[in-house]
Amino acid sequence: MRFFLLVAAPLASLASASFDGNLNYHSPSRRHEGLGIDVHKVARRTLVKRAAPWDPAHLNFTHGVASGDPYPDSVILWTRVAPSLENDRSNVTVTGNVPFYSHDTEKYIKASPNPICVEYCVGTDSNFSSVVDQGTAYTTSDIDYTVKIEAKNLKPLETYYYQFTVCGSNNKSPLGRTKTSPDHDDAVSKIGLAIFSCSNYQNGYFNAYGNAARKDNVDFFVHLGDYIYESGKGKLGQDPRATNPEKEIITLYDYRTRIAQYRADLDLRLAHQNFAWITVWDDHEVANNGYRDGFSGMNNTEASFKKFGGVSVDSRKMNAVRAYFEWMPIRQVDMDDNLRIWRNFKMGKLFDLIMLDTRNYDRSITTLDWNDDYVAELVDDAGRSLMGSLQENWFYNQLSESHERGATWRIIGNQIVFSRMNNSAVSSDPLNADQWDIPNTAFLAGDSHANWVSDLVWLDETPYDQVTGAGAIGVEFAGTAVSSSGYGAGRSIANSSDRSAALVRDNRELQWTEGYYRGYYELYISPEKLHAHASANVIPGSPSVASRNPFDISLANFTVKAGANHLERSNGSVVVQGSVESGALQRGKTTPTNLTLNTVTGTWNVTGFEQMFMAQTMKAWQYNSTKGGLEKNLQINDAAPQPVITDNEILIQVHAMALNPVDYKVTEGPIPLRLVGSNIVPGADFCGTVAKAGKKVADEFTIGEWVYGCKSGAPTSGSLAQYVAVSREMLGRLPEGVKVEDAAGVGIVGLTEYQALAPNVKSGDKVFINGGSGGTGVYGIQIAKALGCHVTTTCSTPNVELCKSLGADEVIDYKTTDIVKELSSKGPIYSVVVDNVGTPANLYKASPSYLLPSGKFVQIGMTPSLSSMKQICGNLLIPGFLGGGKASYQMLFAKPSADAMTQFSAWMKEGKLKGVIDSVFEWENAPKAFEKLKTGRARGKVVVMVPQDKAKENA
Repeated sequence: MRFFLLVAAPLASLASASFDGNLNYHSPSRRHEGLGIDVHKVARRTLVKRAAPWDPAHLNFTHGVASGDPYPDSVILWTRVAPSLENDRSNVTVTGNVPFYSHDTEKYIKASPNPICVEYCVGTDSNFSSVVDQGTAYTTSDIDYTVKIEAKNLKPLETYYYQFTVCGSNNKSPLGRTKTSPDHDDAVSKIGLAIFSCSNYQNGYFNAYGNAARKDNVDFFVHLGDYIYESGKGKLGQDPRATNPEKEIITLYDYRTRIAQYRADLDLRLAHQNFAWITVWDDHEVANNGYRDGFSGMNNTEASFKKFGGVSVDSRKMNAVRAYFEWMPIRQVDMDDNLRIWRNFKMGKLFDLIMLDTRNYDRSITTLDWNDDYVAELVDDAGRSLMGSLQENWFYNQLSESHERGATWRIIGNQIVFSRMNNSAVSSDPLNADQWDIPNTAFLAGDSHANWVSDLVWLDETPYDQVTGAGAIGVEFAGTAVSSSGYGAGRSIANSSDRSAALVRDNRELQWTEGYYRGYYELYISPEKLHAHASANVIPGSPSVASRNPFDISLANFTVKAGANHLERSNGSVVVQGSVESGALQRGKTTPTNLTLNTVTGTWNVTGFEQMFMAQTMKAWQYNSTKGGLEKNLQINDAAPQPVITDNEILIQVHAMALNPVDYKVTEGPIPLRLVGSNIVPGADFCGTVAKAGKKVADEFTIGEWVYGCKSGAPTSGSLAQYVAVSREMLGRLPEGVKVEDAAGVGIVGLTEYQALAPNVKSGDKVFINGGSGGTGVYGIQIAKALGCHVTTTCSTPNVELCKSLGADEVIDYKTTDIVKELSSKGPIYSVVVDNVGTPANLYKASPSYLLPSGKFVQIGMTPSLSSMKQICGNLLIPGFLGGGKASYQMLFAKPSADAMTQFSAWMKEGKLKGVIDSVFEWENAPKAFEKLKTGRARGKVVVMVPQDKAKENA
């Protein structure tokens, strides 16, 4: 009833609401109604069918929040709120006569009639103590449940916080942060941009986004295109960066699903959540090497139409563009003749940021792989156009207007390299027909997957002095890719730098190039100069995209003084603050330092090549499914990324690992761990050798030393793998003579039982351990005896002798004896109760009859059921006078403890703590190990042996 009352008002307003508040119903343009959604029909549908809104409890903000296209008084805000991660499939190939570009899909596939109402709030602080804008918007499956609104009433160059809420509920989105641009005539002292391009999901992790976001040095994020890639690669559930869909994308559903997969990347989501973005597309947002009439793999022919399942070039473009505008925090530009994305941002009197479309708007034919010789003949054809006449005229007018209004800088964001580049050193074609051949002022470029810093020059037209820079008409900063491969791919850093040196040799205006690293660059604009990285123009790169890591390495520094039109020089050399990390300078040194910033901890360290730059992989069992258990969905990944350790961590080469019930109970529970990370590697316990040690713990362990322990807090990268990264507090040294498989199972259960017992007992005390023959209880009995306690435990008939052999003084057979009656008959004699099982249900409530008044009841195990959860919650929350238990009650989870691990090593050496193994499985049979564990009949630990890679072992 409460929910009905809360949503009654929003429902009543649906009749008059046009859904106009959600810009995506008009995507991509209000001036092209045929390309958008008939919002009147959507609203009418929700009423005619008397469709109730979704229950807020069934909705999720599936992909965080985002903001973009900042204006002085407004900014675009975005989110997606949906009943599932699945994208809407309202795109089908139809037969017969249908209206041109009609998106009325009701005749062919039924759209969801259920409306979703969201409220948005914008404030000057994260607590929304001062709200500056708020409102309501609706979304439906027609637009893939996306929400895009324009927040208004904002002040120039101010930081704001925003949040979405499902109407009539407390279901809130993550808190977002954004920023407006300065007013057109404002005097601005400095603005910083983080500039990205070419983020290829299947090629590596998006570390660059996360690093720039965590550093928090800039005002806005700029993306110059190839935000997604259309090609497919890998197998979902097996390869860590397999694409979804696995095939090349063509339909609207395909494009929606691919963008959604990218936006699930945690680093990209963080960057969107905390910064306003300014984006433009390149070719891969639609398809490779796109131009006005097609792509390299698809054209306007009958054969192509049949090959791609009846989808034409125009239909594919519309699918891609519609998905892009639905999912990106971008304004719907007022289109005057065609679909356009090119637009301008006036950043006060400091600069104009002019974003161009050199790819899709009205581009003449380009290189398509099969026509390169033909295009080479057309290079100087006067009829060719890169942007189309309308965009060219607009562009030149923007440059003139910017100069006339007194803006200091004109920054042009475009997709492709502007400089005329001789590529003979890295390509068989000296000139790249897929780049600019016209001059202008200060350019930012992506697309090439390499770093290029150049003076812009009218080569062979006007004199140019490469020593002083005289004769240059501007500069260009072309950045490397977020993850796509550059000309250094597959090569060593040194070999890649040799290729860079050849490029610099062949292009006298090229001041620096680098093709090995992946990353981004930061550009800082002030009235006096262009700059980057705090006080210098630094272009950072991510040391490796083979694994998700927070490392950031500074590659080079450059400065451009206002009015100079060329890179700053000193004594004939470009100013780079000494040297560059990689690549080649026109005149200067390349000095690798390996000095990296950990953007999570804020610390700088010199890190070795083998850890930083090599694409280390390993074998690992991975799980990525919501249907069935681990035993049915585990798959071996032979090329899983090897963990990257922090300064406080140690990399362990695993020789044996042991399973715990938590490995499957949490993963398969009501909130699957896959929501916080895909391709889960389960497991916590292990025994193995030290492979590497972080800087702060390097003196404590030696490479090759045998250790055992466990990993806690991050079960997504567990020990069912050849390598695992753990903190020093979770490691113990393996005593001589102790078997690997015996020590492999001590970690989690040992810590749990020790922390339940040691703080609560003294020698001579009596303890009761419920469940003495399982993987936890067998260690609890031994630890209690090592602490000098008298032990009573429970087990089934076949395991009585096992418990006695471990030191139990008294064993209760729960198959033949009522546990509570037996304990109560003894009176209150126990100092602590450790419940590893969770049954019988009345064990805790009856505990005052057998537990000392000062004693404690410690809960460790429970069955994964609603009744058990209810029981635990009742024990924790309901006081005794309301019918709850009266004894001290604790739900215990193991905590890291180096002291406890040291104690275990001592006890193992003395023979007081021994491994209890139920069964040992070989690597290939890991799923069967989980089957055995889930029977609940394992006597001790279930162990899996891990194969050793000799090549890596000797590295």
